[in-house]
Amino acid sequence: MKRSVAGVVSLLCAAAALLAAPGVSAGFAGSVPVSAELATNMARSMFPQALAFGQVNLFLSEPTVLYPDARRVAVRMRVQAYDHRPEQGIALSEEGVAMLSGGLGYDPATRQVLLFDPKLDELRFANDNAFTRKVLQGVNSEWQARVSNPVRTDVPPHPYIQPFSNGIKDISYGREGIVIQVGYE
Repeated sequence: MKRSVAGVVSLLCAAAALLAAPGVSAGFAGSVPVSAELATNMARSMFPQALAFGQVNLFLSEPTVLYPDARRVAVRMRVQAYDHRPEQGIALSEEGVAMLSGGLGYDPATRQVLLFDPKLDELRFANDNAFTRKVLQGVNSEWQARVSNPVRTDVPPHPYIQPFSNGIKDISYGREGIVIQVGYE
């Protein structure tokens, strides 16, 4: 699960850095806002993602970046949980939705993107059965065991971000959405 949260943080940073791309030049410094639509488009280029824990696999797709309030950035996505072991006659699959959120930040000393107070706001399946209850319990357990506060991740190696990664001074989130500070001297 930690990997999934780090992926979400990377997606948000990637979207922010993409907007900064056209105006970066020697001696440049400025703030660039990132809309939820742009962040969603960037996120979609980095999905689908697959996660495994135990016998259960999660397939995450169709992310949508949301700005639910002035403090948190969220990513809502489609989730498919499956356990497929044909040799044992097991073929289980359920679909649902998940939403992760957190406060966004940046550590200039380590050049890492931060997600403060990460939350699994929602994980809901279309059907309530023994399999989905097992998945919910497993995901919640993994979340508690593996997700740190803050979650730290390197700036993603996305082709649009690499040229700017050394110029990122700060990444923040407020009423206007994600804002990336880029500066070159």
